[in-house]
Amino acid sequence: MRLKRPEDLEWSDLPNIEHPFFARSDVEWAFLDDDEPDGIWDLDDVLADLFDDLDPPPHWDPATLDLLLDEIDYGEVFLVHESGKRPFAPVVRWQADGESADRGRWVSNLSMTELPILRRRLEDILRRLNETPARRGSAPGSWWDKAVGGAKELGNRFAKANAAMNAEWLAERNIVAFRDRATGETLGPGAVRQRYETDGRDLLPPVGDGEADGARVVRDSAGAGAMLSAAMALATRFRSVVRHPDEFAADLKQILTHNTRSAPEALGKAGLEQAKRRLGHRSDPRYVDRYHGPDDMTKKDGRLAEWEAKGNNQDSTSVALDTKRNRQGSREKNLRRAQLMTRDKARKVGLPSDRQGGPYTAEEIDLWGEVRDLGGNKQHISVHTNTNTGRVRVFERDADGNIAQTLDEFELENFNELKQVIGEAFK
Repeated sequence: MRLKRPEDLEWSDLPNIEHPFFARSDVEWAFLDDDEPDGIWDLDDVLADLFDDLDPPPHWDPATLDLLLDEIDYGEVFLVHESGKRPFAPVVRWQADGESADRGRWVSNLSMTELPILRRRLEDILRRLNETPARRGSAPGSWWDKAVGGAKELGNRFAKANAAMNAEWLAERNIVAFRDRATGETLGPGAVRQRYETDGRDLLPPVGDGEADGARVVRDSAGAGAMLSAAMALATRFRSVVRHPDEFAADLKQILTHNTRSAPEALGKAGLEQAKRRLGHRSDPRYVDRYHGPDDMTKKDGRLAEWEAKGNNQDSTSVALDTKRNRQGSREKNLRRAQLMTRDKARKVGLPSDRQGGPYTAEEIDLWGEVRDLGGNKQHISVHTNTNTGRVRVFERDADGNIAQTLDEFELENFNELKQVIGEAFK
């Protein structure tokens, strides 16, 4: 997500603008959470504009937050979704010209009585961008189909590379013998990997010309697949030097496919994964990774545990505060989250959603019901990874979110290799 001034909006941004009612909550979370600075791009730039480029007050200052939210309500700034994600409540809709759905224009979705200042500003923006010669009359499906096609291509690359790594590993250890169907000749590990990478079946074939074009762009671009294909290729290259390559690959898969937005956050999650293994924890199958929730939930010996992962370039032990000044991992914050999930989100079980984590599930609500019944009292664990040194410290926190004891301290295994792979993926 990104904050944009009206003059910076482009025609392709229009269907990705979030309604201010929902944008306010996303911006508020990003504003109050100093440990997630990349949650919304250009947030600090907007704050600098509000204070004439002077240093703005700290992110917990309520007066500054009120000013920022007013900017959203009055259309001085817009929250725009990126990376193929769509808004929960778009402010525009596509209006076709006559019988052709391929020709038309974007029009406002806001009612005549809804946020009049914002509505007038949005109409001015639509008037300007709909008449841009390069964009006039273009159908919205073309660029969206290309985005879907590109995403499918990345998914296919990841699946093929992952299968190739597994097949090569099996061949190296003589667990499975792979033979050429035409000659009957036994293939070596390198040949097995190449066959899987080049001849593997696409799990997500493109549908239509638009998706095919998007897939072609990804295939022809050296950098477009960095998040998945380059990382998996690097993982293959490192297999001869890393310790426990299976765990290394598992860490990478968890990091790169589970809602990670920056390299420091990715290294923080690597620390979390290794800490879980060292302490004998496994993720609760009911847990779903969501933007405002914990980074993991486990259950060991009948006891629930919440996990928070932090990646910083120093030995920090801080955790974020919510709007009520409750620390992450505290009983009060956990109870509030459990009440929200079981009261409001339970009504949305099974409904389509493009938010992080997808549709809410009955099992997920059941897990948060357990937290609610416990009054928010469960084990609270925070994992802090120094992204410069690879030092990982694991703390158990008390009911107020303060550090109660140190559970573990270790050096991130395969730190240099993980850091290089992650760095390539987030270029």
